[in-house]
Amino acid sequence: MKLRRLFWLFPLLLIFLVAVAIQEEFSKGNNDYQRIEISNYDTDPTLSREERNLWSENPRDENWQVYRSPEVNEVFNYSKQKAIVASNTANINPYIGLTASGVTPMFSTENGVALWPNCHEIKVSTGIDFFLTEVEEMYDVIDGVTEIIRAYSGLAMTHSLRTTGNHPVYGPSLISTVNLPVPEKNSIFAVWVQADSPHLSPDELGTAEIWHKIEADGTPTITRARIVLSEKLFQEYGLGLIGRGSNIETAVLHEFVHAVGIGHSTNKNSFMYLDLADDSFLTIADLAALIFAGSRSC
Repeated sequence: MKLRRLFWLFPLLLIFLVAVAIQEEFSKGNNDYQRIEISNYDTDPTLSREERNLWSENPRDENWQVYRSPEVNEVFNYSKQKAIVASNTANINPYIGLTASGVTPMFSTENGVALWPNCHEIKVSTGIDFFLTEVEEMYDVIDGVTEIIRAYSGLAMTHSLRTTGNHPVYGPSLISTVNLPVPEKNSIFAVWVQADSPHLSPDELGTAEIWHKIEADGTPTITRARIVLSEKLFQEYGLGLIGRGSNIETAVLHEFVHAVGIGHSTNKNSFMYLDLADDSFLTIADLAALIFAGSRSC
């Protein structure tokens, strides 16, 4: 009888050890899936251009999914393209235009910036700490921001269903946030934590991180992302217009934009500036960066 019990325990122990190993692999990052956290260096005026993340070219970019207005094309320098080609001068491209506008990527190499490919669905899911009370409001904010990112970038984002028994229903998952789960492949996991959560520093209201891999052709590709949001957002901000002013929705949008591969902006009026102000808004350069973030083909 004791021997039989040991036979049952052995596979369970093996499954547990494999799960722990996978968790550790993604947590520390490796050559295949490297985790990048948003940092503040890209808004430091003392750094040279070479020390910042810059927009770099990849042949799979510019597979546009949404309409580009003349103002957005100005950011990309496309309005000057014909004249430049005609005069045989140096070619102006969207990478130069984005860099000049002050927006930065989360991660870049000589083979391009880390972006999501636009050929598959990106599942957005919401997790909320068991002890938080504003569950419906927190879920609705993620739902609204997901819609905005999808509309502006053209990325195929869906705010996923959770399953109760055999029945899929809309809504968040109530979870323990002692240990944050690693997002599934092709997904963004947004998790609301308590005000004193160790996953955020005392002065942080939210943070974002992306996992990327380097493909065979050298392309850096985002494979998953995680956004951590503090309940303090509901204590310090009110509800408002997404992308305008210092409100909960704009703060959450800021982190979601990081999750699609865009870093901070050097424009103090931008909602992607390091500090969110009452007069912050979605600038034309921010919109151009979002459109560009959805242009990576597979």
